[in-house]
Amino acid sequence: MKLEEILNGKWKTLEEPVLLPSLEDNWENFASMSPEVFSNKEYNFPSALKFGMFYIGVSLKGANWGIGYAESDNLINWKKHEGNPLILPHDKEFNCQLDAPSLLMGDDGKYHLICEEKKIPNNFQTKLRNSLNPNFKTLLRRLRNLMHLNNPTVVNHAMGRYFVQFTSADPFSWDIASKRIIFRHDSGGTFDSKGILSPQIYQFKNQYYLFYGGTDGHKAFTGLATADSIDGVWRKVLPDPILSPGEKGDWDEMHALITNIIKTTDAYCAFYEGEDCHKKYRIGIAYSYDLEKWTKWEGNPIIDVGEAGSFNELMVCGPRAFFDGEQLNLFFNTHDKNMSGCCGLAVFHGDN
Repeated sequence: MKLEEILNGKWKTLEEPVLLPSLEDNWENFASMSPEVFSNKEYNFPSALKFGMFYIGVSLKGANWGIGYAESDNLINWKKHEGNPLILPHDKEFNCQLDAPSLLMGDDGKYHLICEEKKIPNNFQTKLRNSLNPNFKTLLRRLRNLMHLNNPTVVNHAMGRYFVQFTSADPFSWDIASKRIIFRHDSGGTFDSKGILSPQIYQFKNQYYLFYGGTDGHKAFTGLATADSIDGVWRKVLPDPILSPGEKGDWDEMHALITNIIKTTDAYCAFYEGEDCHKKYRIGIAYSYDLEKWTKWEGNPIIDVGEAGSFNELMVCGPRAFFDGEQLNLFFNTHDKNMSGCCGLAVFHGDN
């Protein structure tokens, strides 16, 4: 598929989410989001179904964010694994929040799962906040947003986060002890001096590329680092971001974060999330021929928020493209007015 075909095509968003929180499972009764979709056969998963998905589950109490697995034969109907959560780290002193999983297979056949992590002290303030009614939390969030009109939602999310890597020979059994920190924010940098988020790792040109979000405390950008191996040392390619927010009044004026890249026959196509001054998230496309210089498509955004009362009223973000051999699909996070998270799906249709 050529880049021009994607730019000239259309995206049809399904009217309902494809993955919902499980009300009976306390670990993910508030959000099931951040889908990482793959072919089970390609990744040697012990499953009878065609497709797999790693995703993030969040509880109503918000104490720990864990990782679950679901599988499907049609990319629309997903069955959650009976052994979920596969990873739910916690201890007495801290609550741990994992997000934005990125799955790779090493040359040794082992699975590598990279994601962002944040530890929150398990103190009285945290316990009090977690005990609050979800509707009251929503009210507090709206009041906070009114008090910080120019502070993007993503800035608060990124602060205090760093990237970790889990390694396992069994995709359904992860040893928490294998976790190691692989990347932190650059305290002496510019665009990523205050926090980082959303790691996405790809192997291009016999090298590993880490695309990530970075914030200077006011806006959020996309940065790039590389390593010679999956277990190597990550080094920033450029001191400046490779993708920056738009101008005042643009749909992405507060942040522009690449969360997925696919290789076309003639270019690299990135799907990114953007946030406007009203804290609405949408999804757009950028493209590159060298992985360093990126151009935003003039037809953005390609996925917009839904109507009032819909499951995607507040945000559509974290896009992840997946080609099933015949159809290009775009999975993404959705949030309703109360910030409850689901997984949405848009299907690509060519111009003809």
